[in-house]
Order: sequence, then structure tokens, then C-alpha cells
Amino acid sequence: MVQVYLSALECIRTKIEIKEEPYVLTAVDGVQYGCALGPYDMRRGDTVYLERHLQGREIGISLMEEDKMSSDECYGTYSLVEGESPDAVGSIDSSGQHFFNFPRTGKTRYKLYFLVAADHSNFGINTNCLYLWRIRCNDAQQSTDHVYIKVNGETLWGPTRMKTGDEEQIGVRTDIPITSSIQLWEEDSRKDDFFGELRLVIGEHFPTGALLTHRFSADKGIAGDAAYTLYYTAKWRRMNSRREWQPC
Repeated sequence: MVQVYLSALECIRTKIEIKEEPYVLTAVDGVQYGCALGPYDMRRGDTVYLERHLQGREIGISLMEEDKMSSDECYGTYSLVEGESPDAVGSIDSSGQHFFNFPRTGKTRYKLYFLVAADHSNFGINTNCLYLWRIRCNDAQQSTDHVYIKVNGETLWGPTRMKTGDEEQIGVRTDIPITSSIQLWEEDSRKDDFFGELRLVIGEHFPTGALLTHRFSADKGIAGDAAYTLYYTAKWRRMNSRREWQPC
């Protein structure tokens, strides 16, 4: 039995049009699995998160491109078969993550990132380590904000009172999935205000282990400005030769 987690699709370069509408078809043991993922409106540099878990003796993955004027184009199909190494059909980037190139030949247009685990092993959805170091209030929404941080819907820090110019230490470490949502909120007596979201970038463009910053800025839909800078580190886990996730 082979288990596959399709994590994300990255557009490297479109074929002719500025924007394309790719979608992913999956099959388990020769039978189409569920609905298509997509189509997505994608341009060069775009990434969409798939978050599909598949399990079977043979997993088929196809990338299609929707064409409203004629038949849809197939950019290729890969198969992951029980007992065969995914390295035989895919590639692996500097972060230790597998990916397929679509199409197989010529200049790469799309990368589909995935994880693979053997039957009865820890599938390893928690494959990254996130460190939230500190946060700076560049411009408070009110005289004093009560901000808090959610990771994948769970509050991990706050609420904490912050004014313009304040900087607070966070010091939170957590294991997170490869497609992770980091949100900044402000507590309000009526309805909490959403200050923005960070979705971690995957693959070889991600500077593993470096101290990174993200600016949350919410000027629409709420009264007043709100600008905060988060300092964080994300470290991808790697598998050992027994396909076990290494600790961070």
C-alpha cells in the first residue's frame, strides 16, 4: 500500500497565455478518485494548495489544462506504484520534498509537490517546524490593539495589548503541515478583526532555517490602519533512509 499527500501546485511558466486554468485528476487502483482539483486560475509564480490524501496500490496523477474552445490538454500523467521508489518517477528539491514536472520534457511549466509514505508508517502531515520569534506593531488600528495569532485555526499566542512601535517576544514553536495558515487577529467586543494571513511558501524557493519576516496589513474592511511585522523561522523536516521523519 502506498500513501500520497498532494500538497501544492506551482506554476513555473505558462505555455502561451498569460493565465491558464490547470486542474489535477487523481486515480486510485485505476479508478478516478473524487472530483478534479481545480481548475485554478494561475499565472507564472502562482501556487495553489491541494491538500489531498490518497491511498492504494497504484496512484495516478494527471495535470490537465482547461480549454473552453476545444478539448482540454493533458500535460502528463505519473503513477506511484506499491514497492517502487517515488524517486524513479519524480524529482526531489533542496528541501527534501518530492515533486513532478508537468510536462515531462521541455521547459518546466508546473511543479506538483507531494509526500509519500509506506503502509503503517507515520504519514507525516506534520512535516515542518515553525518558530514564531517576535512581532512588531508598525501601525496600530486603535490606540491599543489586542492582537493574537492563529496557526491552522488554533490560537497559539495572545491576545496581547500592543500600541504603535511596540515589539513583543512570542517564543512559540510548533509542528505544522506543509500547507500552513498563520493568521493575525485583533480581539474586539463586537467582532474580531482579521489583520491578514501568511501561507508558507513551499519548495526550493523557501530559505530553510533563515529568519524571515511577514507584514500583516489590513486597510480594507476595518476601521483604521493595521500593520504588523512577524519574525519567524520555518524548517522543513527530512526523511531518513527508513522513511521516518527526522526531528527538527
